[in-house]
Amino acid sequence: MRLPRHERYKESGIAWLGKVPEHWGLNLGRRLFAEKREQSLESDEQLSATQKYGVIPQTLFMEMEDQKVVLALRGLDAFKHVEANDFIISLRSFQGGIEKSHYQGCVSTAYTVLRATDLIAPDYWKYLFKSDSYISVLRSVTDGIREGKSISYDQFASVALPIPLLEEQEQIAKFLDREVAKIDALIDEQRRLIALLKEKRQAVISHTVTKGLNPSAPMKDSGVDWFDSIPSHWSIKRLGQISSIVRGGSPRPAGDSRYFNGSFVPWITVGEITKDAVMFLWETETMLTEEGAKLSRLIDSGTLVLTNSGATLGVPKILKITGCANDGVLAFLNLHSEIDQKFLFYFLNMLTEPLRERIKQGSGQPNLNTSIVGALPLPIPPLKEQKILVTHLEKLSASYASLEQQAFGLIDLLQERRSALISAAVTGKINVTTQIAKPVRSTWSAGFARQVLAAETLSRCNGSSMGRIKLQKLIHLCEYHAQLDEVRGTYSRQAAGPFAPQVMEDVREGLLQQRWFEEYKDGDRYRYRPLEEAGGHQHYLPHWEDKQARIDQVLNLLGGELTQKCEIASTLYAAWNDLLIDGKNPTDAEIIHEASSAESWHESKEKIAAEKWRESLKWMRAKGLVAVGYGTHTTHQPDLFTREGHEPA
Repeated sequence: MRLPRHERYKESGIAWLGKVPEHWGLNLGRRLFAEKREQSLESDEQLSATQKYGVIPQTLFMEMEDQKVVLALRGLDAFKHVEANDFIISLRSFQGGIEKSHYQGCVSTAYTVLRATDLIAPDYWKYLFKSDSYISVLRSVTDGIREGKSISYDQFASVALPIPLLEEQEQIAKFLDREVAKIDALIDEQRRLIALLKEKRQAVISHTVTKGLNPSAPMKDSGVDWFDSIPSHWSIKRLGQISSIVRGGSPRPAGDSRYFNGSFVPWITVGEITKDAVMFLWETETMLTEEGAKLSRLIDSGTLVLTNSGATLGVPKILKITGCANDGVLAFLNLHSEIDQKFLFYFLNMLTEPLRERIKQGSGQPNLNTSIVGALPLPIPPLKEQKILVTHLEKLSASYASLEQQAFGLIDLLQERRSALISAAVTGKINVTTQIAKPVRSTWSAGFARQVLAAETLSRCNGSSMGRIKLQKLIHLCEYHAQLDEVRGTYSRQAAGPFAPQVMEDVREGLLQQRWFEEYKDGDRYRYRPLEEAGGHQHYLPHWEDKQARIDQVLNLLGGELTQKCEIASTLYAAWNDLLIDGKNPTDAEIIHEASSAESWHESKEKIAAEKWRESLKWMRAKGLVAVGYGTHTTHQPDLFTREGHEPA
């Protein structure tokens, strides 16, 4: 996509910006954002400034990353208060830019809290403060900063910033939301391909080293649950029977200059072995001193080694250098002449994941010792057959590696495209306002729009958890999140969330008339079966080309979830949206009260645990499922439509 430039530009006089659109303003950071040092409130939750998610609650970050973060159990009154849409300068801002807060909460006094002094479009500044061009200039005024020292407010304040008109800020943010989502979807697709290639490669290795290449070969029971049967002419021996297994050694104390960062001999560590998936290790980044080598174990070039501790245990590698191995490495010495070393490499490669699962002991760090590894059974074909199997695996591995490299290369190009697009948009080098769809009178009826949306939802999400209630919630979220003007649902506050009976009636009748899907009763749930014209709705999807990314976002996030999660998300979104329509700037507590209380919504909502509402709202914010006050307000109506009763979650 080639985007136009603005008609007229002016010299900004600022090196990092160069020429900017003639109608844009310029000012120093201090004129646009003030530093805030407000004491945290009693209700504030501790926030974490992350480069990946922005500023989110630390508990949510721990959950999303499956890791532990140090939480302040006391003394939060010494923290700084943060409002949603504030910006945070963290200890990592010189690397990844300044982070936008999605939440109200508090942060450590080591962080700098920035708040706009005038009305802004926060998402425009989110993109600007994370753009490569801005990070570059931020580094230039913070020379010498390293980990542990934050950028000061004065340093931030000294950088001149571009100022588009407010409406244009909003348009740039919407454009980037849409285009970045498309690029990220392509990147995710390539990452899924890489994962699939790795999975396929492992499956091929596993089958080859335990079953061979002849599908007609007679088989026998191996007596080993990892590979239940093997060709009848193969034998089995323990690894300790076909080699001497020894462990490396690490000089102590770690990091001592007497032993480390020398120039005497390569230092072979777990990190060196696991840094890539290739068969051979040709060099190391660091070396030991002569004194350090005396306290370690020297391993000759040509030796097969295996990592034996931590989360990356079970990774094999063949050395192409002579060096000292640390105590996280095992070496296979004096390999028996009937064993091809590369065949053993592929066998150990196949065992990596099973070993990690089996060696875990409680919550401690998993470890392999020489006895455990020595007891592992190895299926052994005749040596000639081993070499044939190795040749086969080398060819296949090279093919998979080539496909993976292509995928990695495409990811690099997409990431470069993403960064360049953001920098160009936020600095005015391209004019994206022409790419924002102007309101037009639709040629679709509301009924047809509802049918197309329902068909797209069912074609992608029609799994075991799909029913009428879940479909209604996904339609509601797609309509409001993607701002699908033609759908025009009129939603009332019902037991299972926002409900529009006419929408669902149009869907039921229209899907059948188009021969796309048929609704039918299956026990206590309504389900949907595809008919002979299923997929025909895709012909009409280009009509929503500029909306598709947000439709995708909703369906990708919730399409595979259970009904109750969809109900909670839809209810929260509607309550949040209503409060915004009412002109309020609601807190999380106000949104949750609006969605979950009997007086505001429906008595059935109070049966859902309060924690589930809180976690769902956090999740929605983190995933970008955020209401903006679009459309019409939900209404309060009695439960006239019994068909809206709860289906199984």
